[in-house]
Amino acid sequence: MFSISLNGRLVGYFQGPRGVKQEHPLSPYLFAIAMNVLSRLLDVAAKYKVFDYHPKCKKIGLTHLCFVDDLLIFAKGNKDSILRIKKVLQVFYSYFGLQLNCEKREQFTSGSRREEMQGIQQATGFKRGLLLVRYLGVPLVTRRLTEKDCAPLLEKITTKISGYILCYQNVLLKRSISCVQASSGKEKRAMQKELRSIGKQCAILNLEEGED
Repeated sequence: MFSISLNGRLVGYFQGPRGVKQEHPLSPYLFAIAMNVLSRLLDVAAKYKVFDYHPKCKKIGLTHLCFVDDLLIFAKGNKDSILRIKKVLQVFYSYFGLQLNCEKREQFTSGSRREEMQGIQQATGFKRGLLLVRYLGVPLVTRRLTEKDCAPLLEKITTKISGYILCYQNVLLKRSISCVQASSGKEKRAMQKELRSIGKQCAILNLEEGED
């Protein structure tokens, strides 16, 4: 419980919420701890045949993959397995006081009959997702990725790096200008010449980026 101080007096009370904000320094650590719990639950459930492995994942014992705040669960495409996975998720949510939101869950199937897929969708409330699935612009496929597949991701990385370079250049120019203003005589003229050279290099780099 918390109270508000108004004109030197405590006025009213309100209930303080639990948890931390997404940008809080502890947030990624708490998320990793929670995901380790879920990983253990899924692995143990598959080991003791609570649900069946995906046929392509049984040999290596793969039940799921985590991508930051996204989770992919692999299982045999039958109604019993999917419902049991849903129960495992409900157990996990009960540990942390969470609630399963079926509207944000999607199921992807391949080689299953249409009637079976519809039965799973009705029983779970999960939306049906469509293949091909992309993550960060890269397709999630079983074959070896090609250069074309990775092009969107490479473009994002290049854009980010270019932004960092431009930011660094701006900081460098500002510091150089400050040094010139603090100098005098021949030293000042030499630094002004060097500063113009840096400015030209930055302009050329920015022009090249614009053409790309």
